[in-house]
Amino acid sequence: MHRFEPTLSATVPDGWFVKESLTLLAPDGQANIIASSEPVADGLDALQYAQVQGDLLRKEFPHYQEHHFGPSPVLGGRPGYLREFSWVPPDGQSVRQLQLYFAASGRAYTATATTASQQFHRYYDVLRVALDQLLLRGTAPSEDGPRPPVQPSPPSVPSSPWTPLPVDLLDEPPQPPRFDLVNDLPAPAVPGIAPPPLPMPPGGAITESRPVAPSDGLVEPVLAVDLSDLRPWRSRLHSELPAPWSAAVIMEQHGPPRTDGGALLDDDFFWVKAMLLPEHSLQPLQQPAQLQSRLRVLHRRQLPWDLRIPLQPYWTDVGGLPAVLDGFARTVGGPPAAFSLSAEVSSGLGLSVIAATSAGRQEALMRVALPLARRSVARQGSLEWTAPPGWSTREELVLTTDTLRASATLVPLAAGQDLSGWTNEVFARAPFLRDQQPLAERPVSVRGMPNARLHRFDWQPSGMGRLLTSVAVGTVDGLGFSFVLEVPLHGSETALMIQADELLSHLSVA
Repeated sequence: MHRFEPTLSATVPDGWFVKESLTLLAPDGQANIIASSEPVADGLDALQYAQVQGDLLRKEFPHYQEHHFGPSPVLGGRPGYLREFSWVPPDGQSVRQLQLYFAASGRAYTATATTASQQFHRYYDVLRVALDQLLLRGTAPSEDGPRPPVQPSPPSVPSSPWTPLPVDLLDEPPQPPRFDLVNDLPAPAVPGIAPPPLPMPPGGAITESRPVAPSDGLVEPVLAVDLSDLRPWRSRLHSELPAPWSAAVIMEQHGPPRTDGGALLDDDFFWVKAMLLPEHSLQPLQQPAQLQSRLRVLHRRQLPWDLRIPLQPYWTDVGGLPAVLDGFARTVGGPPAAFSLSAEVSSGLGLSVIAATSAGRQEALMRVALPLARRSVARQGSLEWTAPPGWSTREELVLTTDTLRASATLVPLAAGQDLSGWTNEVFARAPFLRDQQPLAERPVSVRGMPNARLHRFDWQPSGMGRLLTSVAVGTVDGLGFSFVLEVPLHGSETALMIQADELLSHLSVA
């Protein structure tokens, strides 16, 4: 994307009114966005204006159907409203539209994104990004005189909505205060009001950036992703474990690394991870807090250590839910290299989507990772998502109690890989099993996994007591299944009574 700034200005005759309009057209003519402003009565606010427009839509548009209406940040973070609806024009082809509203100081603003209903899934992401990127610069044009000075433009980062948080490096204390990764939370976020920023991490801001040498041969394959041609991807791991167990669904996908002159770049990464998290699966707090605030700090354990500078947050959506979008940079004033989306699905259930890239990939982050992240949907305790063809994927189901943790994973098998080869790979990825004492190897029952086998052994980790470990492996539909449960051999009697067979009987692979 690139930014367009209107260049026309006008002298307004006395008593005349001013209406503005800006139109964006898709190259194939199948979608457009029209943004406009008009004078309104003083005191009319965004909600009243949106309600008036809604009444007109219901009255004048045949077969009008409203799919969503609610508060949303608009025009650079101002408190406005967003409506999604469809209707059938006289030509008989149903259209679907997104329309945002804002009003202040006697002027109202609206922007309408339009495409055919059957094309809506194809254009949704680019329409939402374009609407999110509409900015209201300065104040409205005066009808009695020249336009007042505009506010400074945000940093020139491709397709980035974020601005840096103010950081005074001179006031940084010599000894940074203690920073609690779990309990140092942002204030609660309220839809329609700009979200409170995340706390600055300890140690102040990083002032040295990681250099990225420019090269004419540098190729970014992620930018070639066609967001209208994604394959559906649904979580297949399911749990019916009773309390006190809690099950978190995690789906992760990795994009290809860049190339320079045909050679892959070292340590180049691009990943997006969606997590459906029951509140009980999160670490306990010292005092109660809003679930969304807790989700907003999950990045502290998910992102690389050098991605820690928070950017100004704002409201957006994920899977049809209001969400706070936090951005992260490596340096103060630097471009975004990671983001997180945090939304409450229902009472006690949250959705978090986190993405991160190596340095220099901010355009791909905004143009591909953000629209892709927004597509994750929480539905009936599982996740539905989409993935670009050829990207690597991984699904995990994390099972926890206050004292125990088990996990099940599904990953694509290598070409020609059978159960024996997959078993060897699972154990090859494990840590060195010092003083391993085999206890059992036998078939085990897992619904949807016909050839699962259980391996049980105890071993001596370095610097720890012995562990009793159960590993189940299986293959189905070109996917490798693994399950791991580890219990301290000298732990509580209750923990030792937990049997992998019992846990596996409550799991299924759809």
